[in-house]
Amino acid sequence: EDKIQAAKRAGITRFSVGVQTFNDDILNECNRKHTAREAEDAIELLCKSGFKEVNVDLMRGLPHQTLEGFIGDLLHVVSYDPETIHAYRMRIMRKGELPTVFERNQEQLALPSIEDVCAMQYVAHKILTDNGYQRHHTASWSRTKCQMYEDRWQQQIPLLALGWRAYSLFQFGELHNESQLGAWRSRVDNGEFPIETAWKYNKSEKVLRRLLFNLKMSKGITEQHIQSLNEPHLSKFQRLIDLGVLKKQGDSFVFTDEGVMVGEEAIKYLSIGS
Repeated sequence: EDKIQAAKRAGITRFSVGVQTFNDDILNECNRKHTAREAEDAIELLCKSGFKEVNVDLMRGLPHQTLEGFIGDLLHVVSYDPETIHAYRMRIMRKGELPTVFERNQEQLALPSIEDVCAMQYVAHKILTDNGYQRHHTASWSRTKCQMYEDRWQQQIPLLALGWRAYSLFQFGELHNESQLGAWRSRVDNGEFPIETAWKYNKSEKVLRRLLFNLKMSKGITEQHIQSLNEPHLSKFQRLIDLGVLKKQGDSFVFTDEGVMVGEEAIKYLSIGS
């Protein structure tokens, strides 16, 4: 509670709690440092504190996660009534990001089937919309219009992030904060911005970034926008159209009902290559 009050005095307006799951066995296997009880306590404190923007992150596709278990996690989060709920797909992006236990046992990972992972996306939308949430992008549902997404992805208003491993967004690029907690704490204690790396967008990245944000938020992508892309992105868009992931709706291309189930994967596919 002391931290929450200090955050209020500092002008912080939004909190995000990275729960991922309320299953302690899965949290332990994923090398998470918190327990389900600690996550519940944090969510309860924040939702009762008066902060309007409280977000809770869940993940789908975790090792040993079942569809039934994911549904239980969703219903548990809904009972706290946070403003926003994310349900991201777990992705193993680079070997170096895996906890040691994963690196030793990659072939033995008991990951859910792709069918179950897609079913988790389907039931997330069903459960959350039935409970008064609206989908604002491929993996996010909110009680009301979430201004952060408009600011971040549509208007591309600069957003400065201070947290450990957080990243700031600007029209010219990104600033990524320290990945090591000790280094982050040291720089904050010394009154420094805890920036570890910076990434400046090139021209094609700026174009692609705007198009992917439109697609992520179901705003649609016009043919004129698509034609402004370079290879291999242009052929990837066509591939998704041929597969039925994207469809023509009016003057724009948007996700099909089936395509939105793999929306995060489609956006990741489009973002690779330059």
